[in-house]
Amino acid sequence: MFDIDDNLLDFQASEDIALGKMFTYVGLEDSPEVRARYHRYNRAMWSSLEKGYISREYLFLKRFASFLDKIYDIQVDNPQTLDDKYQTWLSQEHRLIPGALETLQTLKTQGYHLYVVTNGVASTQKQRLKDSGLNQYFEKVFISEEIGAQKPALAFFDYVFAHSEAKREESLVLGDTLSSDILGANNAGIDSVWFNPKWQPNHSEAKPTYAIKRWSDLGKFLEA
Repeated sequence: MFDIDDNLLDFQASEDIALGKMFTYVGLEDSPEVRARYHRYNRAMWSSLEKGYISREYLFLKRFASFLDKIYDIQVDNPQTLDDKYQTWLSQEHRLIPGALETLQTLKTQGYHLYVVTNGVASTQKQRLKDSGLNQYFEKVFISEEIGAQKPALAFFDYVFAHSEAKREESLVLGDTLSSDILGANNAGIDSVWFNPKWQPNHSEAKPTYAIKRWSDLGKFLEA
């Protein structure tokens, strides 16, 4: 079970381009300071979502409008327009993480059942999977927006098992985010692989079964 963003597709590169277009659209100077402030604000909102404090709808509707209002005193008449434009710009980008394509090709050839498990926006993620050519490797794509629950909630993974041929004791969650992918696997009683290319320390409550720096390292765990 693969997460998408910064796991298979380079979300940071896609986000950089989309944010540049967003800041230009609202008349805000695109600078490292502005981006740093936005990233802090956005991470805080995603953390609130993962903890169940806010809804997905609230996050996507409010994150840009609220950020602009609270940090730069810029009022937006139609917050939904901002998110719609951002999702459109984001969906147009689909750069691959090195080794991701080769890994999927190998696993598919070896007969593994592959699934996507993502908290992203359905229309955006489906477009990026299609444009990148990765959709052909997955039997099903599970997106929190369509399920009605998001990682790390147990309900998300219960839905996946109820609507796929995956068996809990034979499954493996592969993702880059401790607070959603790995903690979600812990909650569901599934083994996990933390994709950690920068080899950052883990100070969270999430406990990955394995950790890898590059996709070429995955084989040694599957063969164990």
